[in-house]
Amino acid sequence: QVVALTTTQINGLNSDDLNALTTDQVKVLTSAQAAALGTTQLSKMTTDDIEALSTAAVRALNSDQVKALTTDQVVALSTDQAKALTTTQVAGLTTAQVAAMQSDDLNALNTAALRGLSTTQLAALNSDQIAALTTTQVANLTTTQINGLNSDDLNALSTDQVKALTTAQVAAIGTTQLSKMTTDDVEALSTNAVRALNSDQVKALTTDQVVALSTEQARAMTTTQVAGLTTAQVAAMQSDDLNALSTAALRGLSTTQLAALNSDQIAALTTTQVANLTTTQVNGLNSDDLNALTTDQVKA
Repeated sequence: QVVALTTTQINGLNSDDLNALTTDQVKVLTSAQAAALGTTQLSKMTTDDIEALSTAAVRALNSDQVKALTTDQVVALSTDQAKALTTTQVAGLTTAQVAAMQSDDLNALNTAALRGLSTTQLAALNSDQIAALTTTQVANLTTTQINGLNSDDLNALSTDQVKALTTAQVAAIGTTQLSKMTTDDVEALSTNAVRALNSDQVKALTTDQVVALSTEQARAMTTTQVAGLTTAQVAAMQSDDLNALSTAALRGLSTTQLAALNSDQIAALTTTQVANLTTTQVNGLNSDDLNALTTDQVKA
């Protein structure tokens, strides 16, 4: 009988009559009937009835209807209903609605729908919601969305989520964002992601973050990146990381940067690295650094 009601009849039901429908009756509402519901009618439906709507009915709701849902109704959405939301529907959610979404529901959004969220909507998410995103979802966020994340949200990403970041996404991270990333997250960046950092981003790394770099990440650094390091960053580099630098990258160090290295760092250089230092670099070494060279390094 409910299925037989016309869209005009559905639209004409008052809130009491609409809420008198059982969940079984709500489940059989057609897409056309759901689309005919007024925003006031929809906003006054019980959370049980909202949860009873079929995925087809949810998908049929227009932007105004979706925006009319209360935060309690948004909380009541099932993961299947969240999965059914279209890009247009998700883009139309208010910040209060986005903030009210269950982590499982956010996790269920398709990547296209998630990419439809504005930076303002993303900013409304809390750390738990950000942490609940799948690595696939994170890898599909736009560069604008990544750049719009605040430091707390960026730090809420797990190391697996950070590993999933693409080179384009990492290149879009602001210098302030980058400088506030945890050392664990910096260490989790892929070597391709590290290589994608521009000079300003590299220069924004704190000394603790530089210390956290793995030898693989150090090996991935370009000549331009190494040449842009501050003396404090060079002085903070682990000996193993210096040892991992390509000869071309090492040759890019200025005499001022080399002067920032301590004796242990100099002694850690490979014979190949020492043999490839420029004459200007060798001439710029102070006596302590020169005396720190091992006999094998001197022979090189």
